[in-house]
Amino acid sequence: MIVGLEIDGAGADPAAWRGAEVDPRAVLTGELAVRAAQRAEAAGVDLVTFADALEAPEDVRDRVSVRLDALGLAARVAPVTERIGLLPTITVTHTEPFHVQASVATLDHISGGRAGWVADVSTSVEAAAVVGRREVAPAAETWREARYVVDAGRRLWDSWEDDAIIRDASTGRYVDRDRLHYVDFSAPTFPSRVRRSFHVLHRGIR
Repeated sequence: MIVGLEIDGAGADPAAWRGAEVDPRAVLTGELAVRAAQRAEAAGVDLVTFADALEAPEDVRDRVSVRLDALGLAARVAPVTERIGLLPTITVTHTEPFHVQASVATLDHISGGRAGWVADVSTSVEAAAVVGRREVAPAAETWREARYVVDAGRRLWDSWEDDAIIRDASTGRYVDRDRLHYVDFSAPTFPSRVRRSFHVLHRGIR
């Protein structure tokens, strides 16, 4: 059995942030998430997920109406945990598969192989208006696209062979480019012929 814990603000109870032992300022510093993840890890929980959405939480009295970015929060938690899996929620409806996989791959590296992700979709007019990339689509269409995004991400991750990173300081070669491969992938909503990449490695690699 795999046991997981969702991290969202101060907790599932809308009034949790007002508890006597909770510092409301800690909601936006990541400290509450760090403490929750560390306690979950100590208790033997297998993974934590980080709630997120393109839409801002509703402004309702007594509830926290802001939320930190899930991917950034997972990156904050990664260095102060050792074993627990870290799965941020990423909405794929208004994002590109290449950017999603690069972000998750970066989290996987800095966490020592503990990253995953929860794919989500958006069908709201508000999110479409804010992003401005596309019109609102039916839920069935967005979930079908989400499957393509997950498939593209997996192929991109596999486009680097396991021993592609050589870190040879004597020759100045960090990556063996012969072990990097292009991915030809097409779906009804997007084409893809790219290599997996990390933003931090774009320059200075031979």
